[in-house]
Amino acid sequence: MEGEKMKKKLINYQQEWKQITLPIASLLLDPENIRLETGLKTQDEIVRDLFVNEKAMQVLLSIYENGFFPDKSPVVVKENKNWIVFEGNRRVVSLQAMINPIHVPRKYKEKIRKLMLERSPIVSITVRVAPNREAAMQYLAATHTKNTKRPWSALRRAYFYYAQKEKGQSVQSLIERYKGANIPAYIKMYEMHHIAISLANISDEVRKKINNKRSFDITTLERLYSDKYVQEKLGLQFNLKTGEVTAPKSQEFNCAYAVIVTDIADKIITSRKRISDSVERKTYIDQIVPKKLPSKKTSMASDFTPVEPAKTTKNKLNTRGIGFCLPFPAIERMYKEIERISISNDRGFPNAAHDLLRSFLECSLKAFFEVHDIIIKKKGEYTFLKDALKEFGGNEKVKHLTGSKFKALRNLVKKIEQTKGIGSMMGYTANFMNQLKHSHYFFSNRETVQQGWDELKPLFMFILSSVPEKKKT
Repeated sequence: MEGEKMKKKLINYQQEWKQITLPIASLLLDPENIRLETGLKTQDEIVRDLFVNEKAMQVLLSIYENGFFPDKSPVVVKENKNWIVFEGNRRVVSLQAMINPIHVPRKYKEKIRKLMLERSPIVSITVRVAPNREAAMQYLAATHTKNTKRPWSALRRAYFYYAQKEKGQSVQSLIERYKGANIPAYIKMYEMHHIAISLANISDEVRKKINNKRSFDITTLERLYSDKYVQEKLGLQFNLKTGEVTAPKSQEFNCAYAVIVTDIADKIITSRKRISDSVERKTYIDQIVPKKLPSKKTSMASDFTPVEPAKTTKNKLNTRGIGFCLPFPAIERMYKEIERISISNDRGFPNAAHDLLRSFLECSLKAFFEVHDIIIKKKGEYTFLKDALKEFGGNEKVKHLTGSKFKALRNLVKKIEQTKGIGSMMGYTANFMNQLKHSHYFFSNRETVQQGWDELKPLFMFILSSVPEKKKT
C-alpha cells in the first residue's frame, strides 16, 4: 500500500482542466506563441504570419470540408480578463477568418468570402482552460517537442525551452520537468543562434534567413560547433551541465562566424556537404581560421545583442553620393555596369559583380593617378593593383590632394592590402579579389560583394570625383 501512495498521478487534461464555451470573437491569439517570428505583437501581424507561414489556409479548408472536431478543443488561459489561445492558434484564426476575413492576406480574402457564401460560420467553440501560463507551457512541450503530427523544428524547441530559463527556471529544473529532452543541448543551440543573429558583419539578406527559425539549418551549425577541433579554432567554450556558451567578443571571431553562418544560410555547406565528417570539418574551418583565434576577451552568449534585419533587401550596389568626373569612357562604362548589375544570389551575378569591382578599383586608381600626373613606382614591366594601392597610401601628392581625408583613406587602403589573417579574406581586400579572379576554390555571393562595395565606397567617392577643373568632363 505504501508503494501505491508514492506513485505519481498521471495528468488527465480533460478532467483536470475545465471546459467552457466561448465566442470565437472573444479569443485572442498569443503573441508569445513559439511558432511565431520574433517581433509579432498585434493580432493583425499574427493572423498574417499564420496564413503565410503556418498554413492556416489548409486548416481552414479542412474545417470547411470536414467540420470542427470536438476532440481538438483549443487550450486557453485567462490573463488580464482576456482569453489567450495557447494551443490551437491556427484553428482559431481559421474560424475567425470564416466569420470575417478582413485581416487575412489579400490572396486568401476573396476565396474565403466565396467559400462562406455556402456555409454559416461557427461562432462559438468549447475550449479547455489551463490554470495558468506555466501549466499551458508544459502542455505545449508535451504535445509539440516530441512525436506529434506537426512537431516544431529543433530551433523552435530550443527557443521554447530557453524561454522558460529566461523566466527564472533553472536548467536543472527544466531537465527534471521535461523528461527525455536534452535541455543543455537546446540551451547551447539557442545561444549559438543568438550569437549568429547578433553579428553586425552579415548582410540583411542572410540575417533574415538566420532569423527564420522554421527554415534556418541549425543542425548544420550544430554539427560544426559540436566538433572539438572547431571549438578550439573558434575559441568556443560550453558549460557541460547547462549548455551555456562562452565565445570571444572580437572582430576575428565575428568575421569567422559570419562566414560560417552565411555559408549555412546560402547552403554552401550542409550536414552532408563539405562538413559531413571530422576530416571535412577540419579542412573547412582551417580555410576560414588558419590559426586559432585569440580568446583573451570572452563573453557569455547573453552579452551579445541581436541586430534587427532591415525590412527590405536591395540587389544592386548603392552608388548614391558618388560624383563621377573621370574623363575616361572605359571607366565610365564600367561604372554604369556596376550601377546596373544585379548581385542577387538567385538570379543575379554576384561573382561577375565582384570581379568587375576588382577591375574597377584598379583602373579607377590608375585613371586618378593619370589625371593628377602622378607616376606609379613599380617593379617590373606591368602595373598591378598592388602597385596602385601602395602608391596611393604613400604618395605625398595624394596626401596633399586628400587633405583631412588622408588618414582615413590611407587606413582603408591598408585594410585592402591585408594579406594575413582572417581579415585578408574579407570581400574588400585585394587578396580576396585576386583569389576570386585566379583561384578555382574561391567564389563570391551577394553578401560578400555587398560588403566589398560598402567598404570601398569611400575610396571611390574620392578618386572618382577628384579631378582638376581643366580635366573634368
